Amino acid sequence: MQRLLAVKYYFRSLVVRSRPDIWLFYINRHQTFEGNIRALWNYCNARGEVQTYLIDYRGEGRPADVSEAQYVPGGSHREIYLRLRCRYCFISHSQRLALGKFSLVRSSRLVNLWHGIPIKAIGNLDERFTNHQFHREFRKSQRINLFSVASVLERSIIAGAFVSEAKKIKVFGLPRNDFLGMPYTELPGASQQLVMRARSAKAGRRFLLYAPTFRDYDRGSVGLGKDDLHWLEPLLQRHNALLGIRPHPRDLDLYRELIDSSEHIVDCSQAVYDDVSCLMREVNLLISDFSSIWVDYLLLDRPIVFYAWDLQRYMESRGFAVPFDRVLPSDFSETAEQLQGALEEALGKDAPVPARQQWVKGLFHQYPDFGSCARLYRYLQDWTAAET
Repeated sequence: MQRLLAVKYYFRSLVVRSRPDIWLFYINRHQTFEGNIRALWNYCNARGEVQTYLIDYRGEGRPADVSEAQYVPGGSHREIYLRLRCRYCFISHSQRLALGKFSLVRSSRLVNLWHGIPIKAIGNLDERFTNHQFHREFRKSQRINLFSVASVLERSIIAGAFVSEAKKIKVFGLPRNDFLGMPYTELPGASQQLVMRARSAKAGRRFLLYAPTFRDYDRGSVGLGKDDLHWLEPLLQRHNALLGIRPHPRDLDLYRELIDSSEHIVDCSQAVYDDVSCLMREVNLLISDFSSIWVDYLLLDRPIVFYAWDLQRYMESRGFAVPFDRVLPSDFSETAEQLQGALEEALGKDAPVPARQQWVKGLFHQYPDFGSCARLYRYLQDWTAAET
């Protein structure tokens, strides 16, 4: 059925006129309207030079910042109408929705705004990747016309992970990072509300955020737990601090007991803050592990503490796209006692971030200026002009 539809829409696309001012932004049923998709959407809307449409496959209704005219339910006749005429389709996760039955349509360009900077091994960089998966990934990569990445290092990782030609991967920065540094008044309304929610929870205290990634080797494995409260709660009290917990969406239940056990610990999950960039604007210190969230946080020049309690097991199970211990901006802790010491040290001084952290920021971010959307937008407009 899918192939028949693909042929049908291919022939239909030959008789309709492509519109260079129609740009489609896709979100699937596992996403929220946040990150790179939301940031670039916001920038395009503010300029008013193109018509932006949100193609939403979640079935949860229209986001507050999207007008009725711009909102298109996934799978509707209106999606088909726009998909056959659009210039650009933007994705940040799977490309299946943007292609699928439209896989033979050649009038549009597919732009991948990948939702993370790969620190852990993904795709072809994962040693478990099979020969069949390699060839499938290569075929899929042929349909992606452009990636936007933050650095030359990330370009190499993306090229290897997605089996993609390097010339398709451009270093413009990641749109979502504009939300970290742009003036509060320029944020969209819903994003301003998230910032104010974090500011209200903070209530003048230091705000620490613990943001671990998921473990596919053990679905019940956690770093911080209720057993750590005997040292964690006094530490937070001493430093007038609040600890936010932001687990991977799959792992929220694992941290629920810890969150509910102390008035100094709050839920910062995706259900509470759907856009982590708005949350990080208010965070004073980040605690992370193998998640790439710390790479974005580098742009704020604030302390980062690493807790890799299961480093050896994680390396054996998943592995890394980069030498983990050599690209970190600070040493990592492997035990709760080491973590306690690292937090006491970081909270006990008020000094500029070390030269090592500045060097790592330059490694992962070619443009630390919060202007990624503008660079990408100019390139896309110039690309359109060159082909029309």
